[in-house]
Amino acid sequence: MNFFIKKNSTFPKLRYGLTEKLLNELEITDEMLTKCAVTFSMKDYETNRFKVANIGGEISKSERGHKYPYYLEFSFNSRHTNKVGVFLGEFTIDFFSDECTNKIKLPISEEIFIKISDSITNTLVS
Repeated sequence: MNFFIKKNSTFPKLRYGLTEKLLNELEITDEMLTKCAVTFSMKDYETNRFKVANIGGEISKSERGHKYPYYLEFSFNSRHTNKVGVFLGEFTIDFFSDECTNKIKLPISEEIFIKISDSITNTLVS
């Protein structure tokens, strides 16, 4: 997955869709998703250094019949996007229910490439 954002920007929000197939394969129930914590990490593709480490994310439920029943989401601040480059993103879901106390890192079979490009305008207020 490729995600594009401008340097120093806070929009758009990063959204990673969870398919019904993935939820079934990982045996994740709706109840489990109401008792969990979502965090997001992002590291520089070239240096492998973390730019964002375990910062709180969100989980949102989609409309019924949507391709992705749930989304994992992360809102950037300008410190997260102040360096131009390519980064790898990863969500972690920590489950806190009687059914499950594990954690899952997503994505599993692909990568989230976050491409921060230079902006011709300065979005920071002096």
